Amino acid sequence: MEKVEFPEELVSFFENIEQRSTLGIAPTERAKWAQNLSVPRFSEKEGYDYLLYTGAWVHTIRGPKKVSSSLVEILNNASVSFGILGSDEMCCGDAMRRLGNEYIFDKIAGDNVRLFKKMGVKRLSPHVPTATIPLRTITKSTAPTMRYFTTRKYCRRL
Repeated sequence: MEKVEFPEELVSFFENIEQRSTLGIAPTERAKWAQNLSVPRFSEKEGYDYLLYTGAWVHTIRGPKKVSSSLVEILNNASVSFGILGSDEMCCGDAMRRLGNEYIFDKIAGDNVRLFKKMGVKRLSPHVPTATIPLRTITKSTAPTMRYFTTRKYCRRL
């Protein structure tokens, strides 16, 4: 295997992602954006139809929090059965792949697929734009029965 050197700033970023701490924010903080909304935690037992994958940007930037809150309101008003992973949600790995760290990307992708299967996810709807391609790619190849919908496409159907 070829040894790859990354700038120090990227090394600490990669370490944060490996520890499931996106942009230095702990996994336990991931669902805080939704605490005043009616957003259930995804559970196979509850029989939710869709997993709304919100990704890192929702809990780190103010604007996307508003967009996500509005999306939740739309889904609730349309009586869509969905949930989020909250603190169990992991990074989609897109930044790792784009920055050339295929090793961490592959690890994250595998962890995500195992989590989706464990949680009984049948339909996945990523809300974060950068997660669209990596999540669609990994689920098509490793979980072919899982259906994939972008939130934009899904909202058009409502």
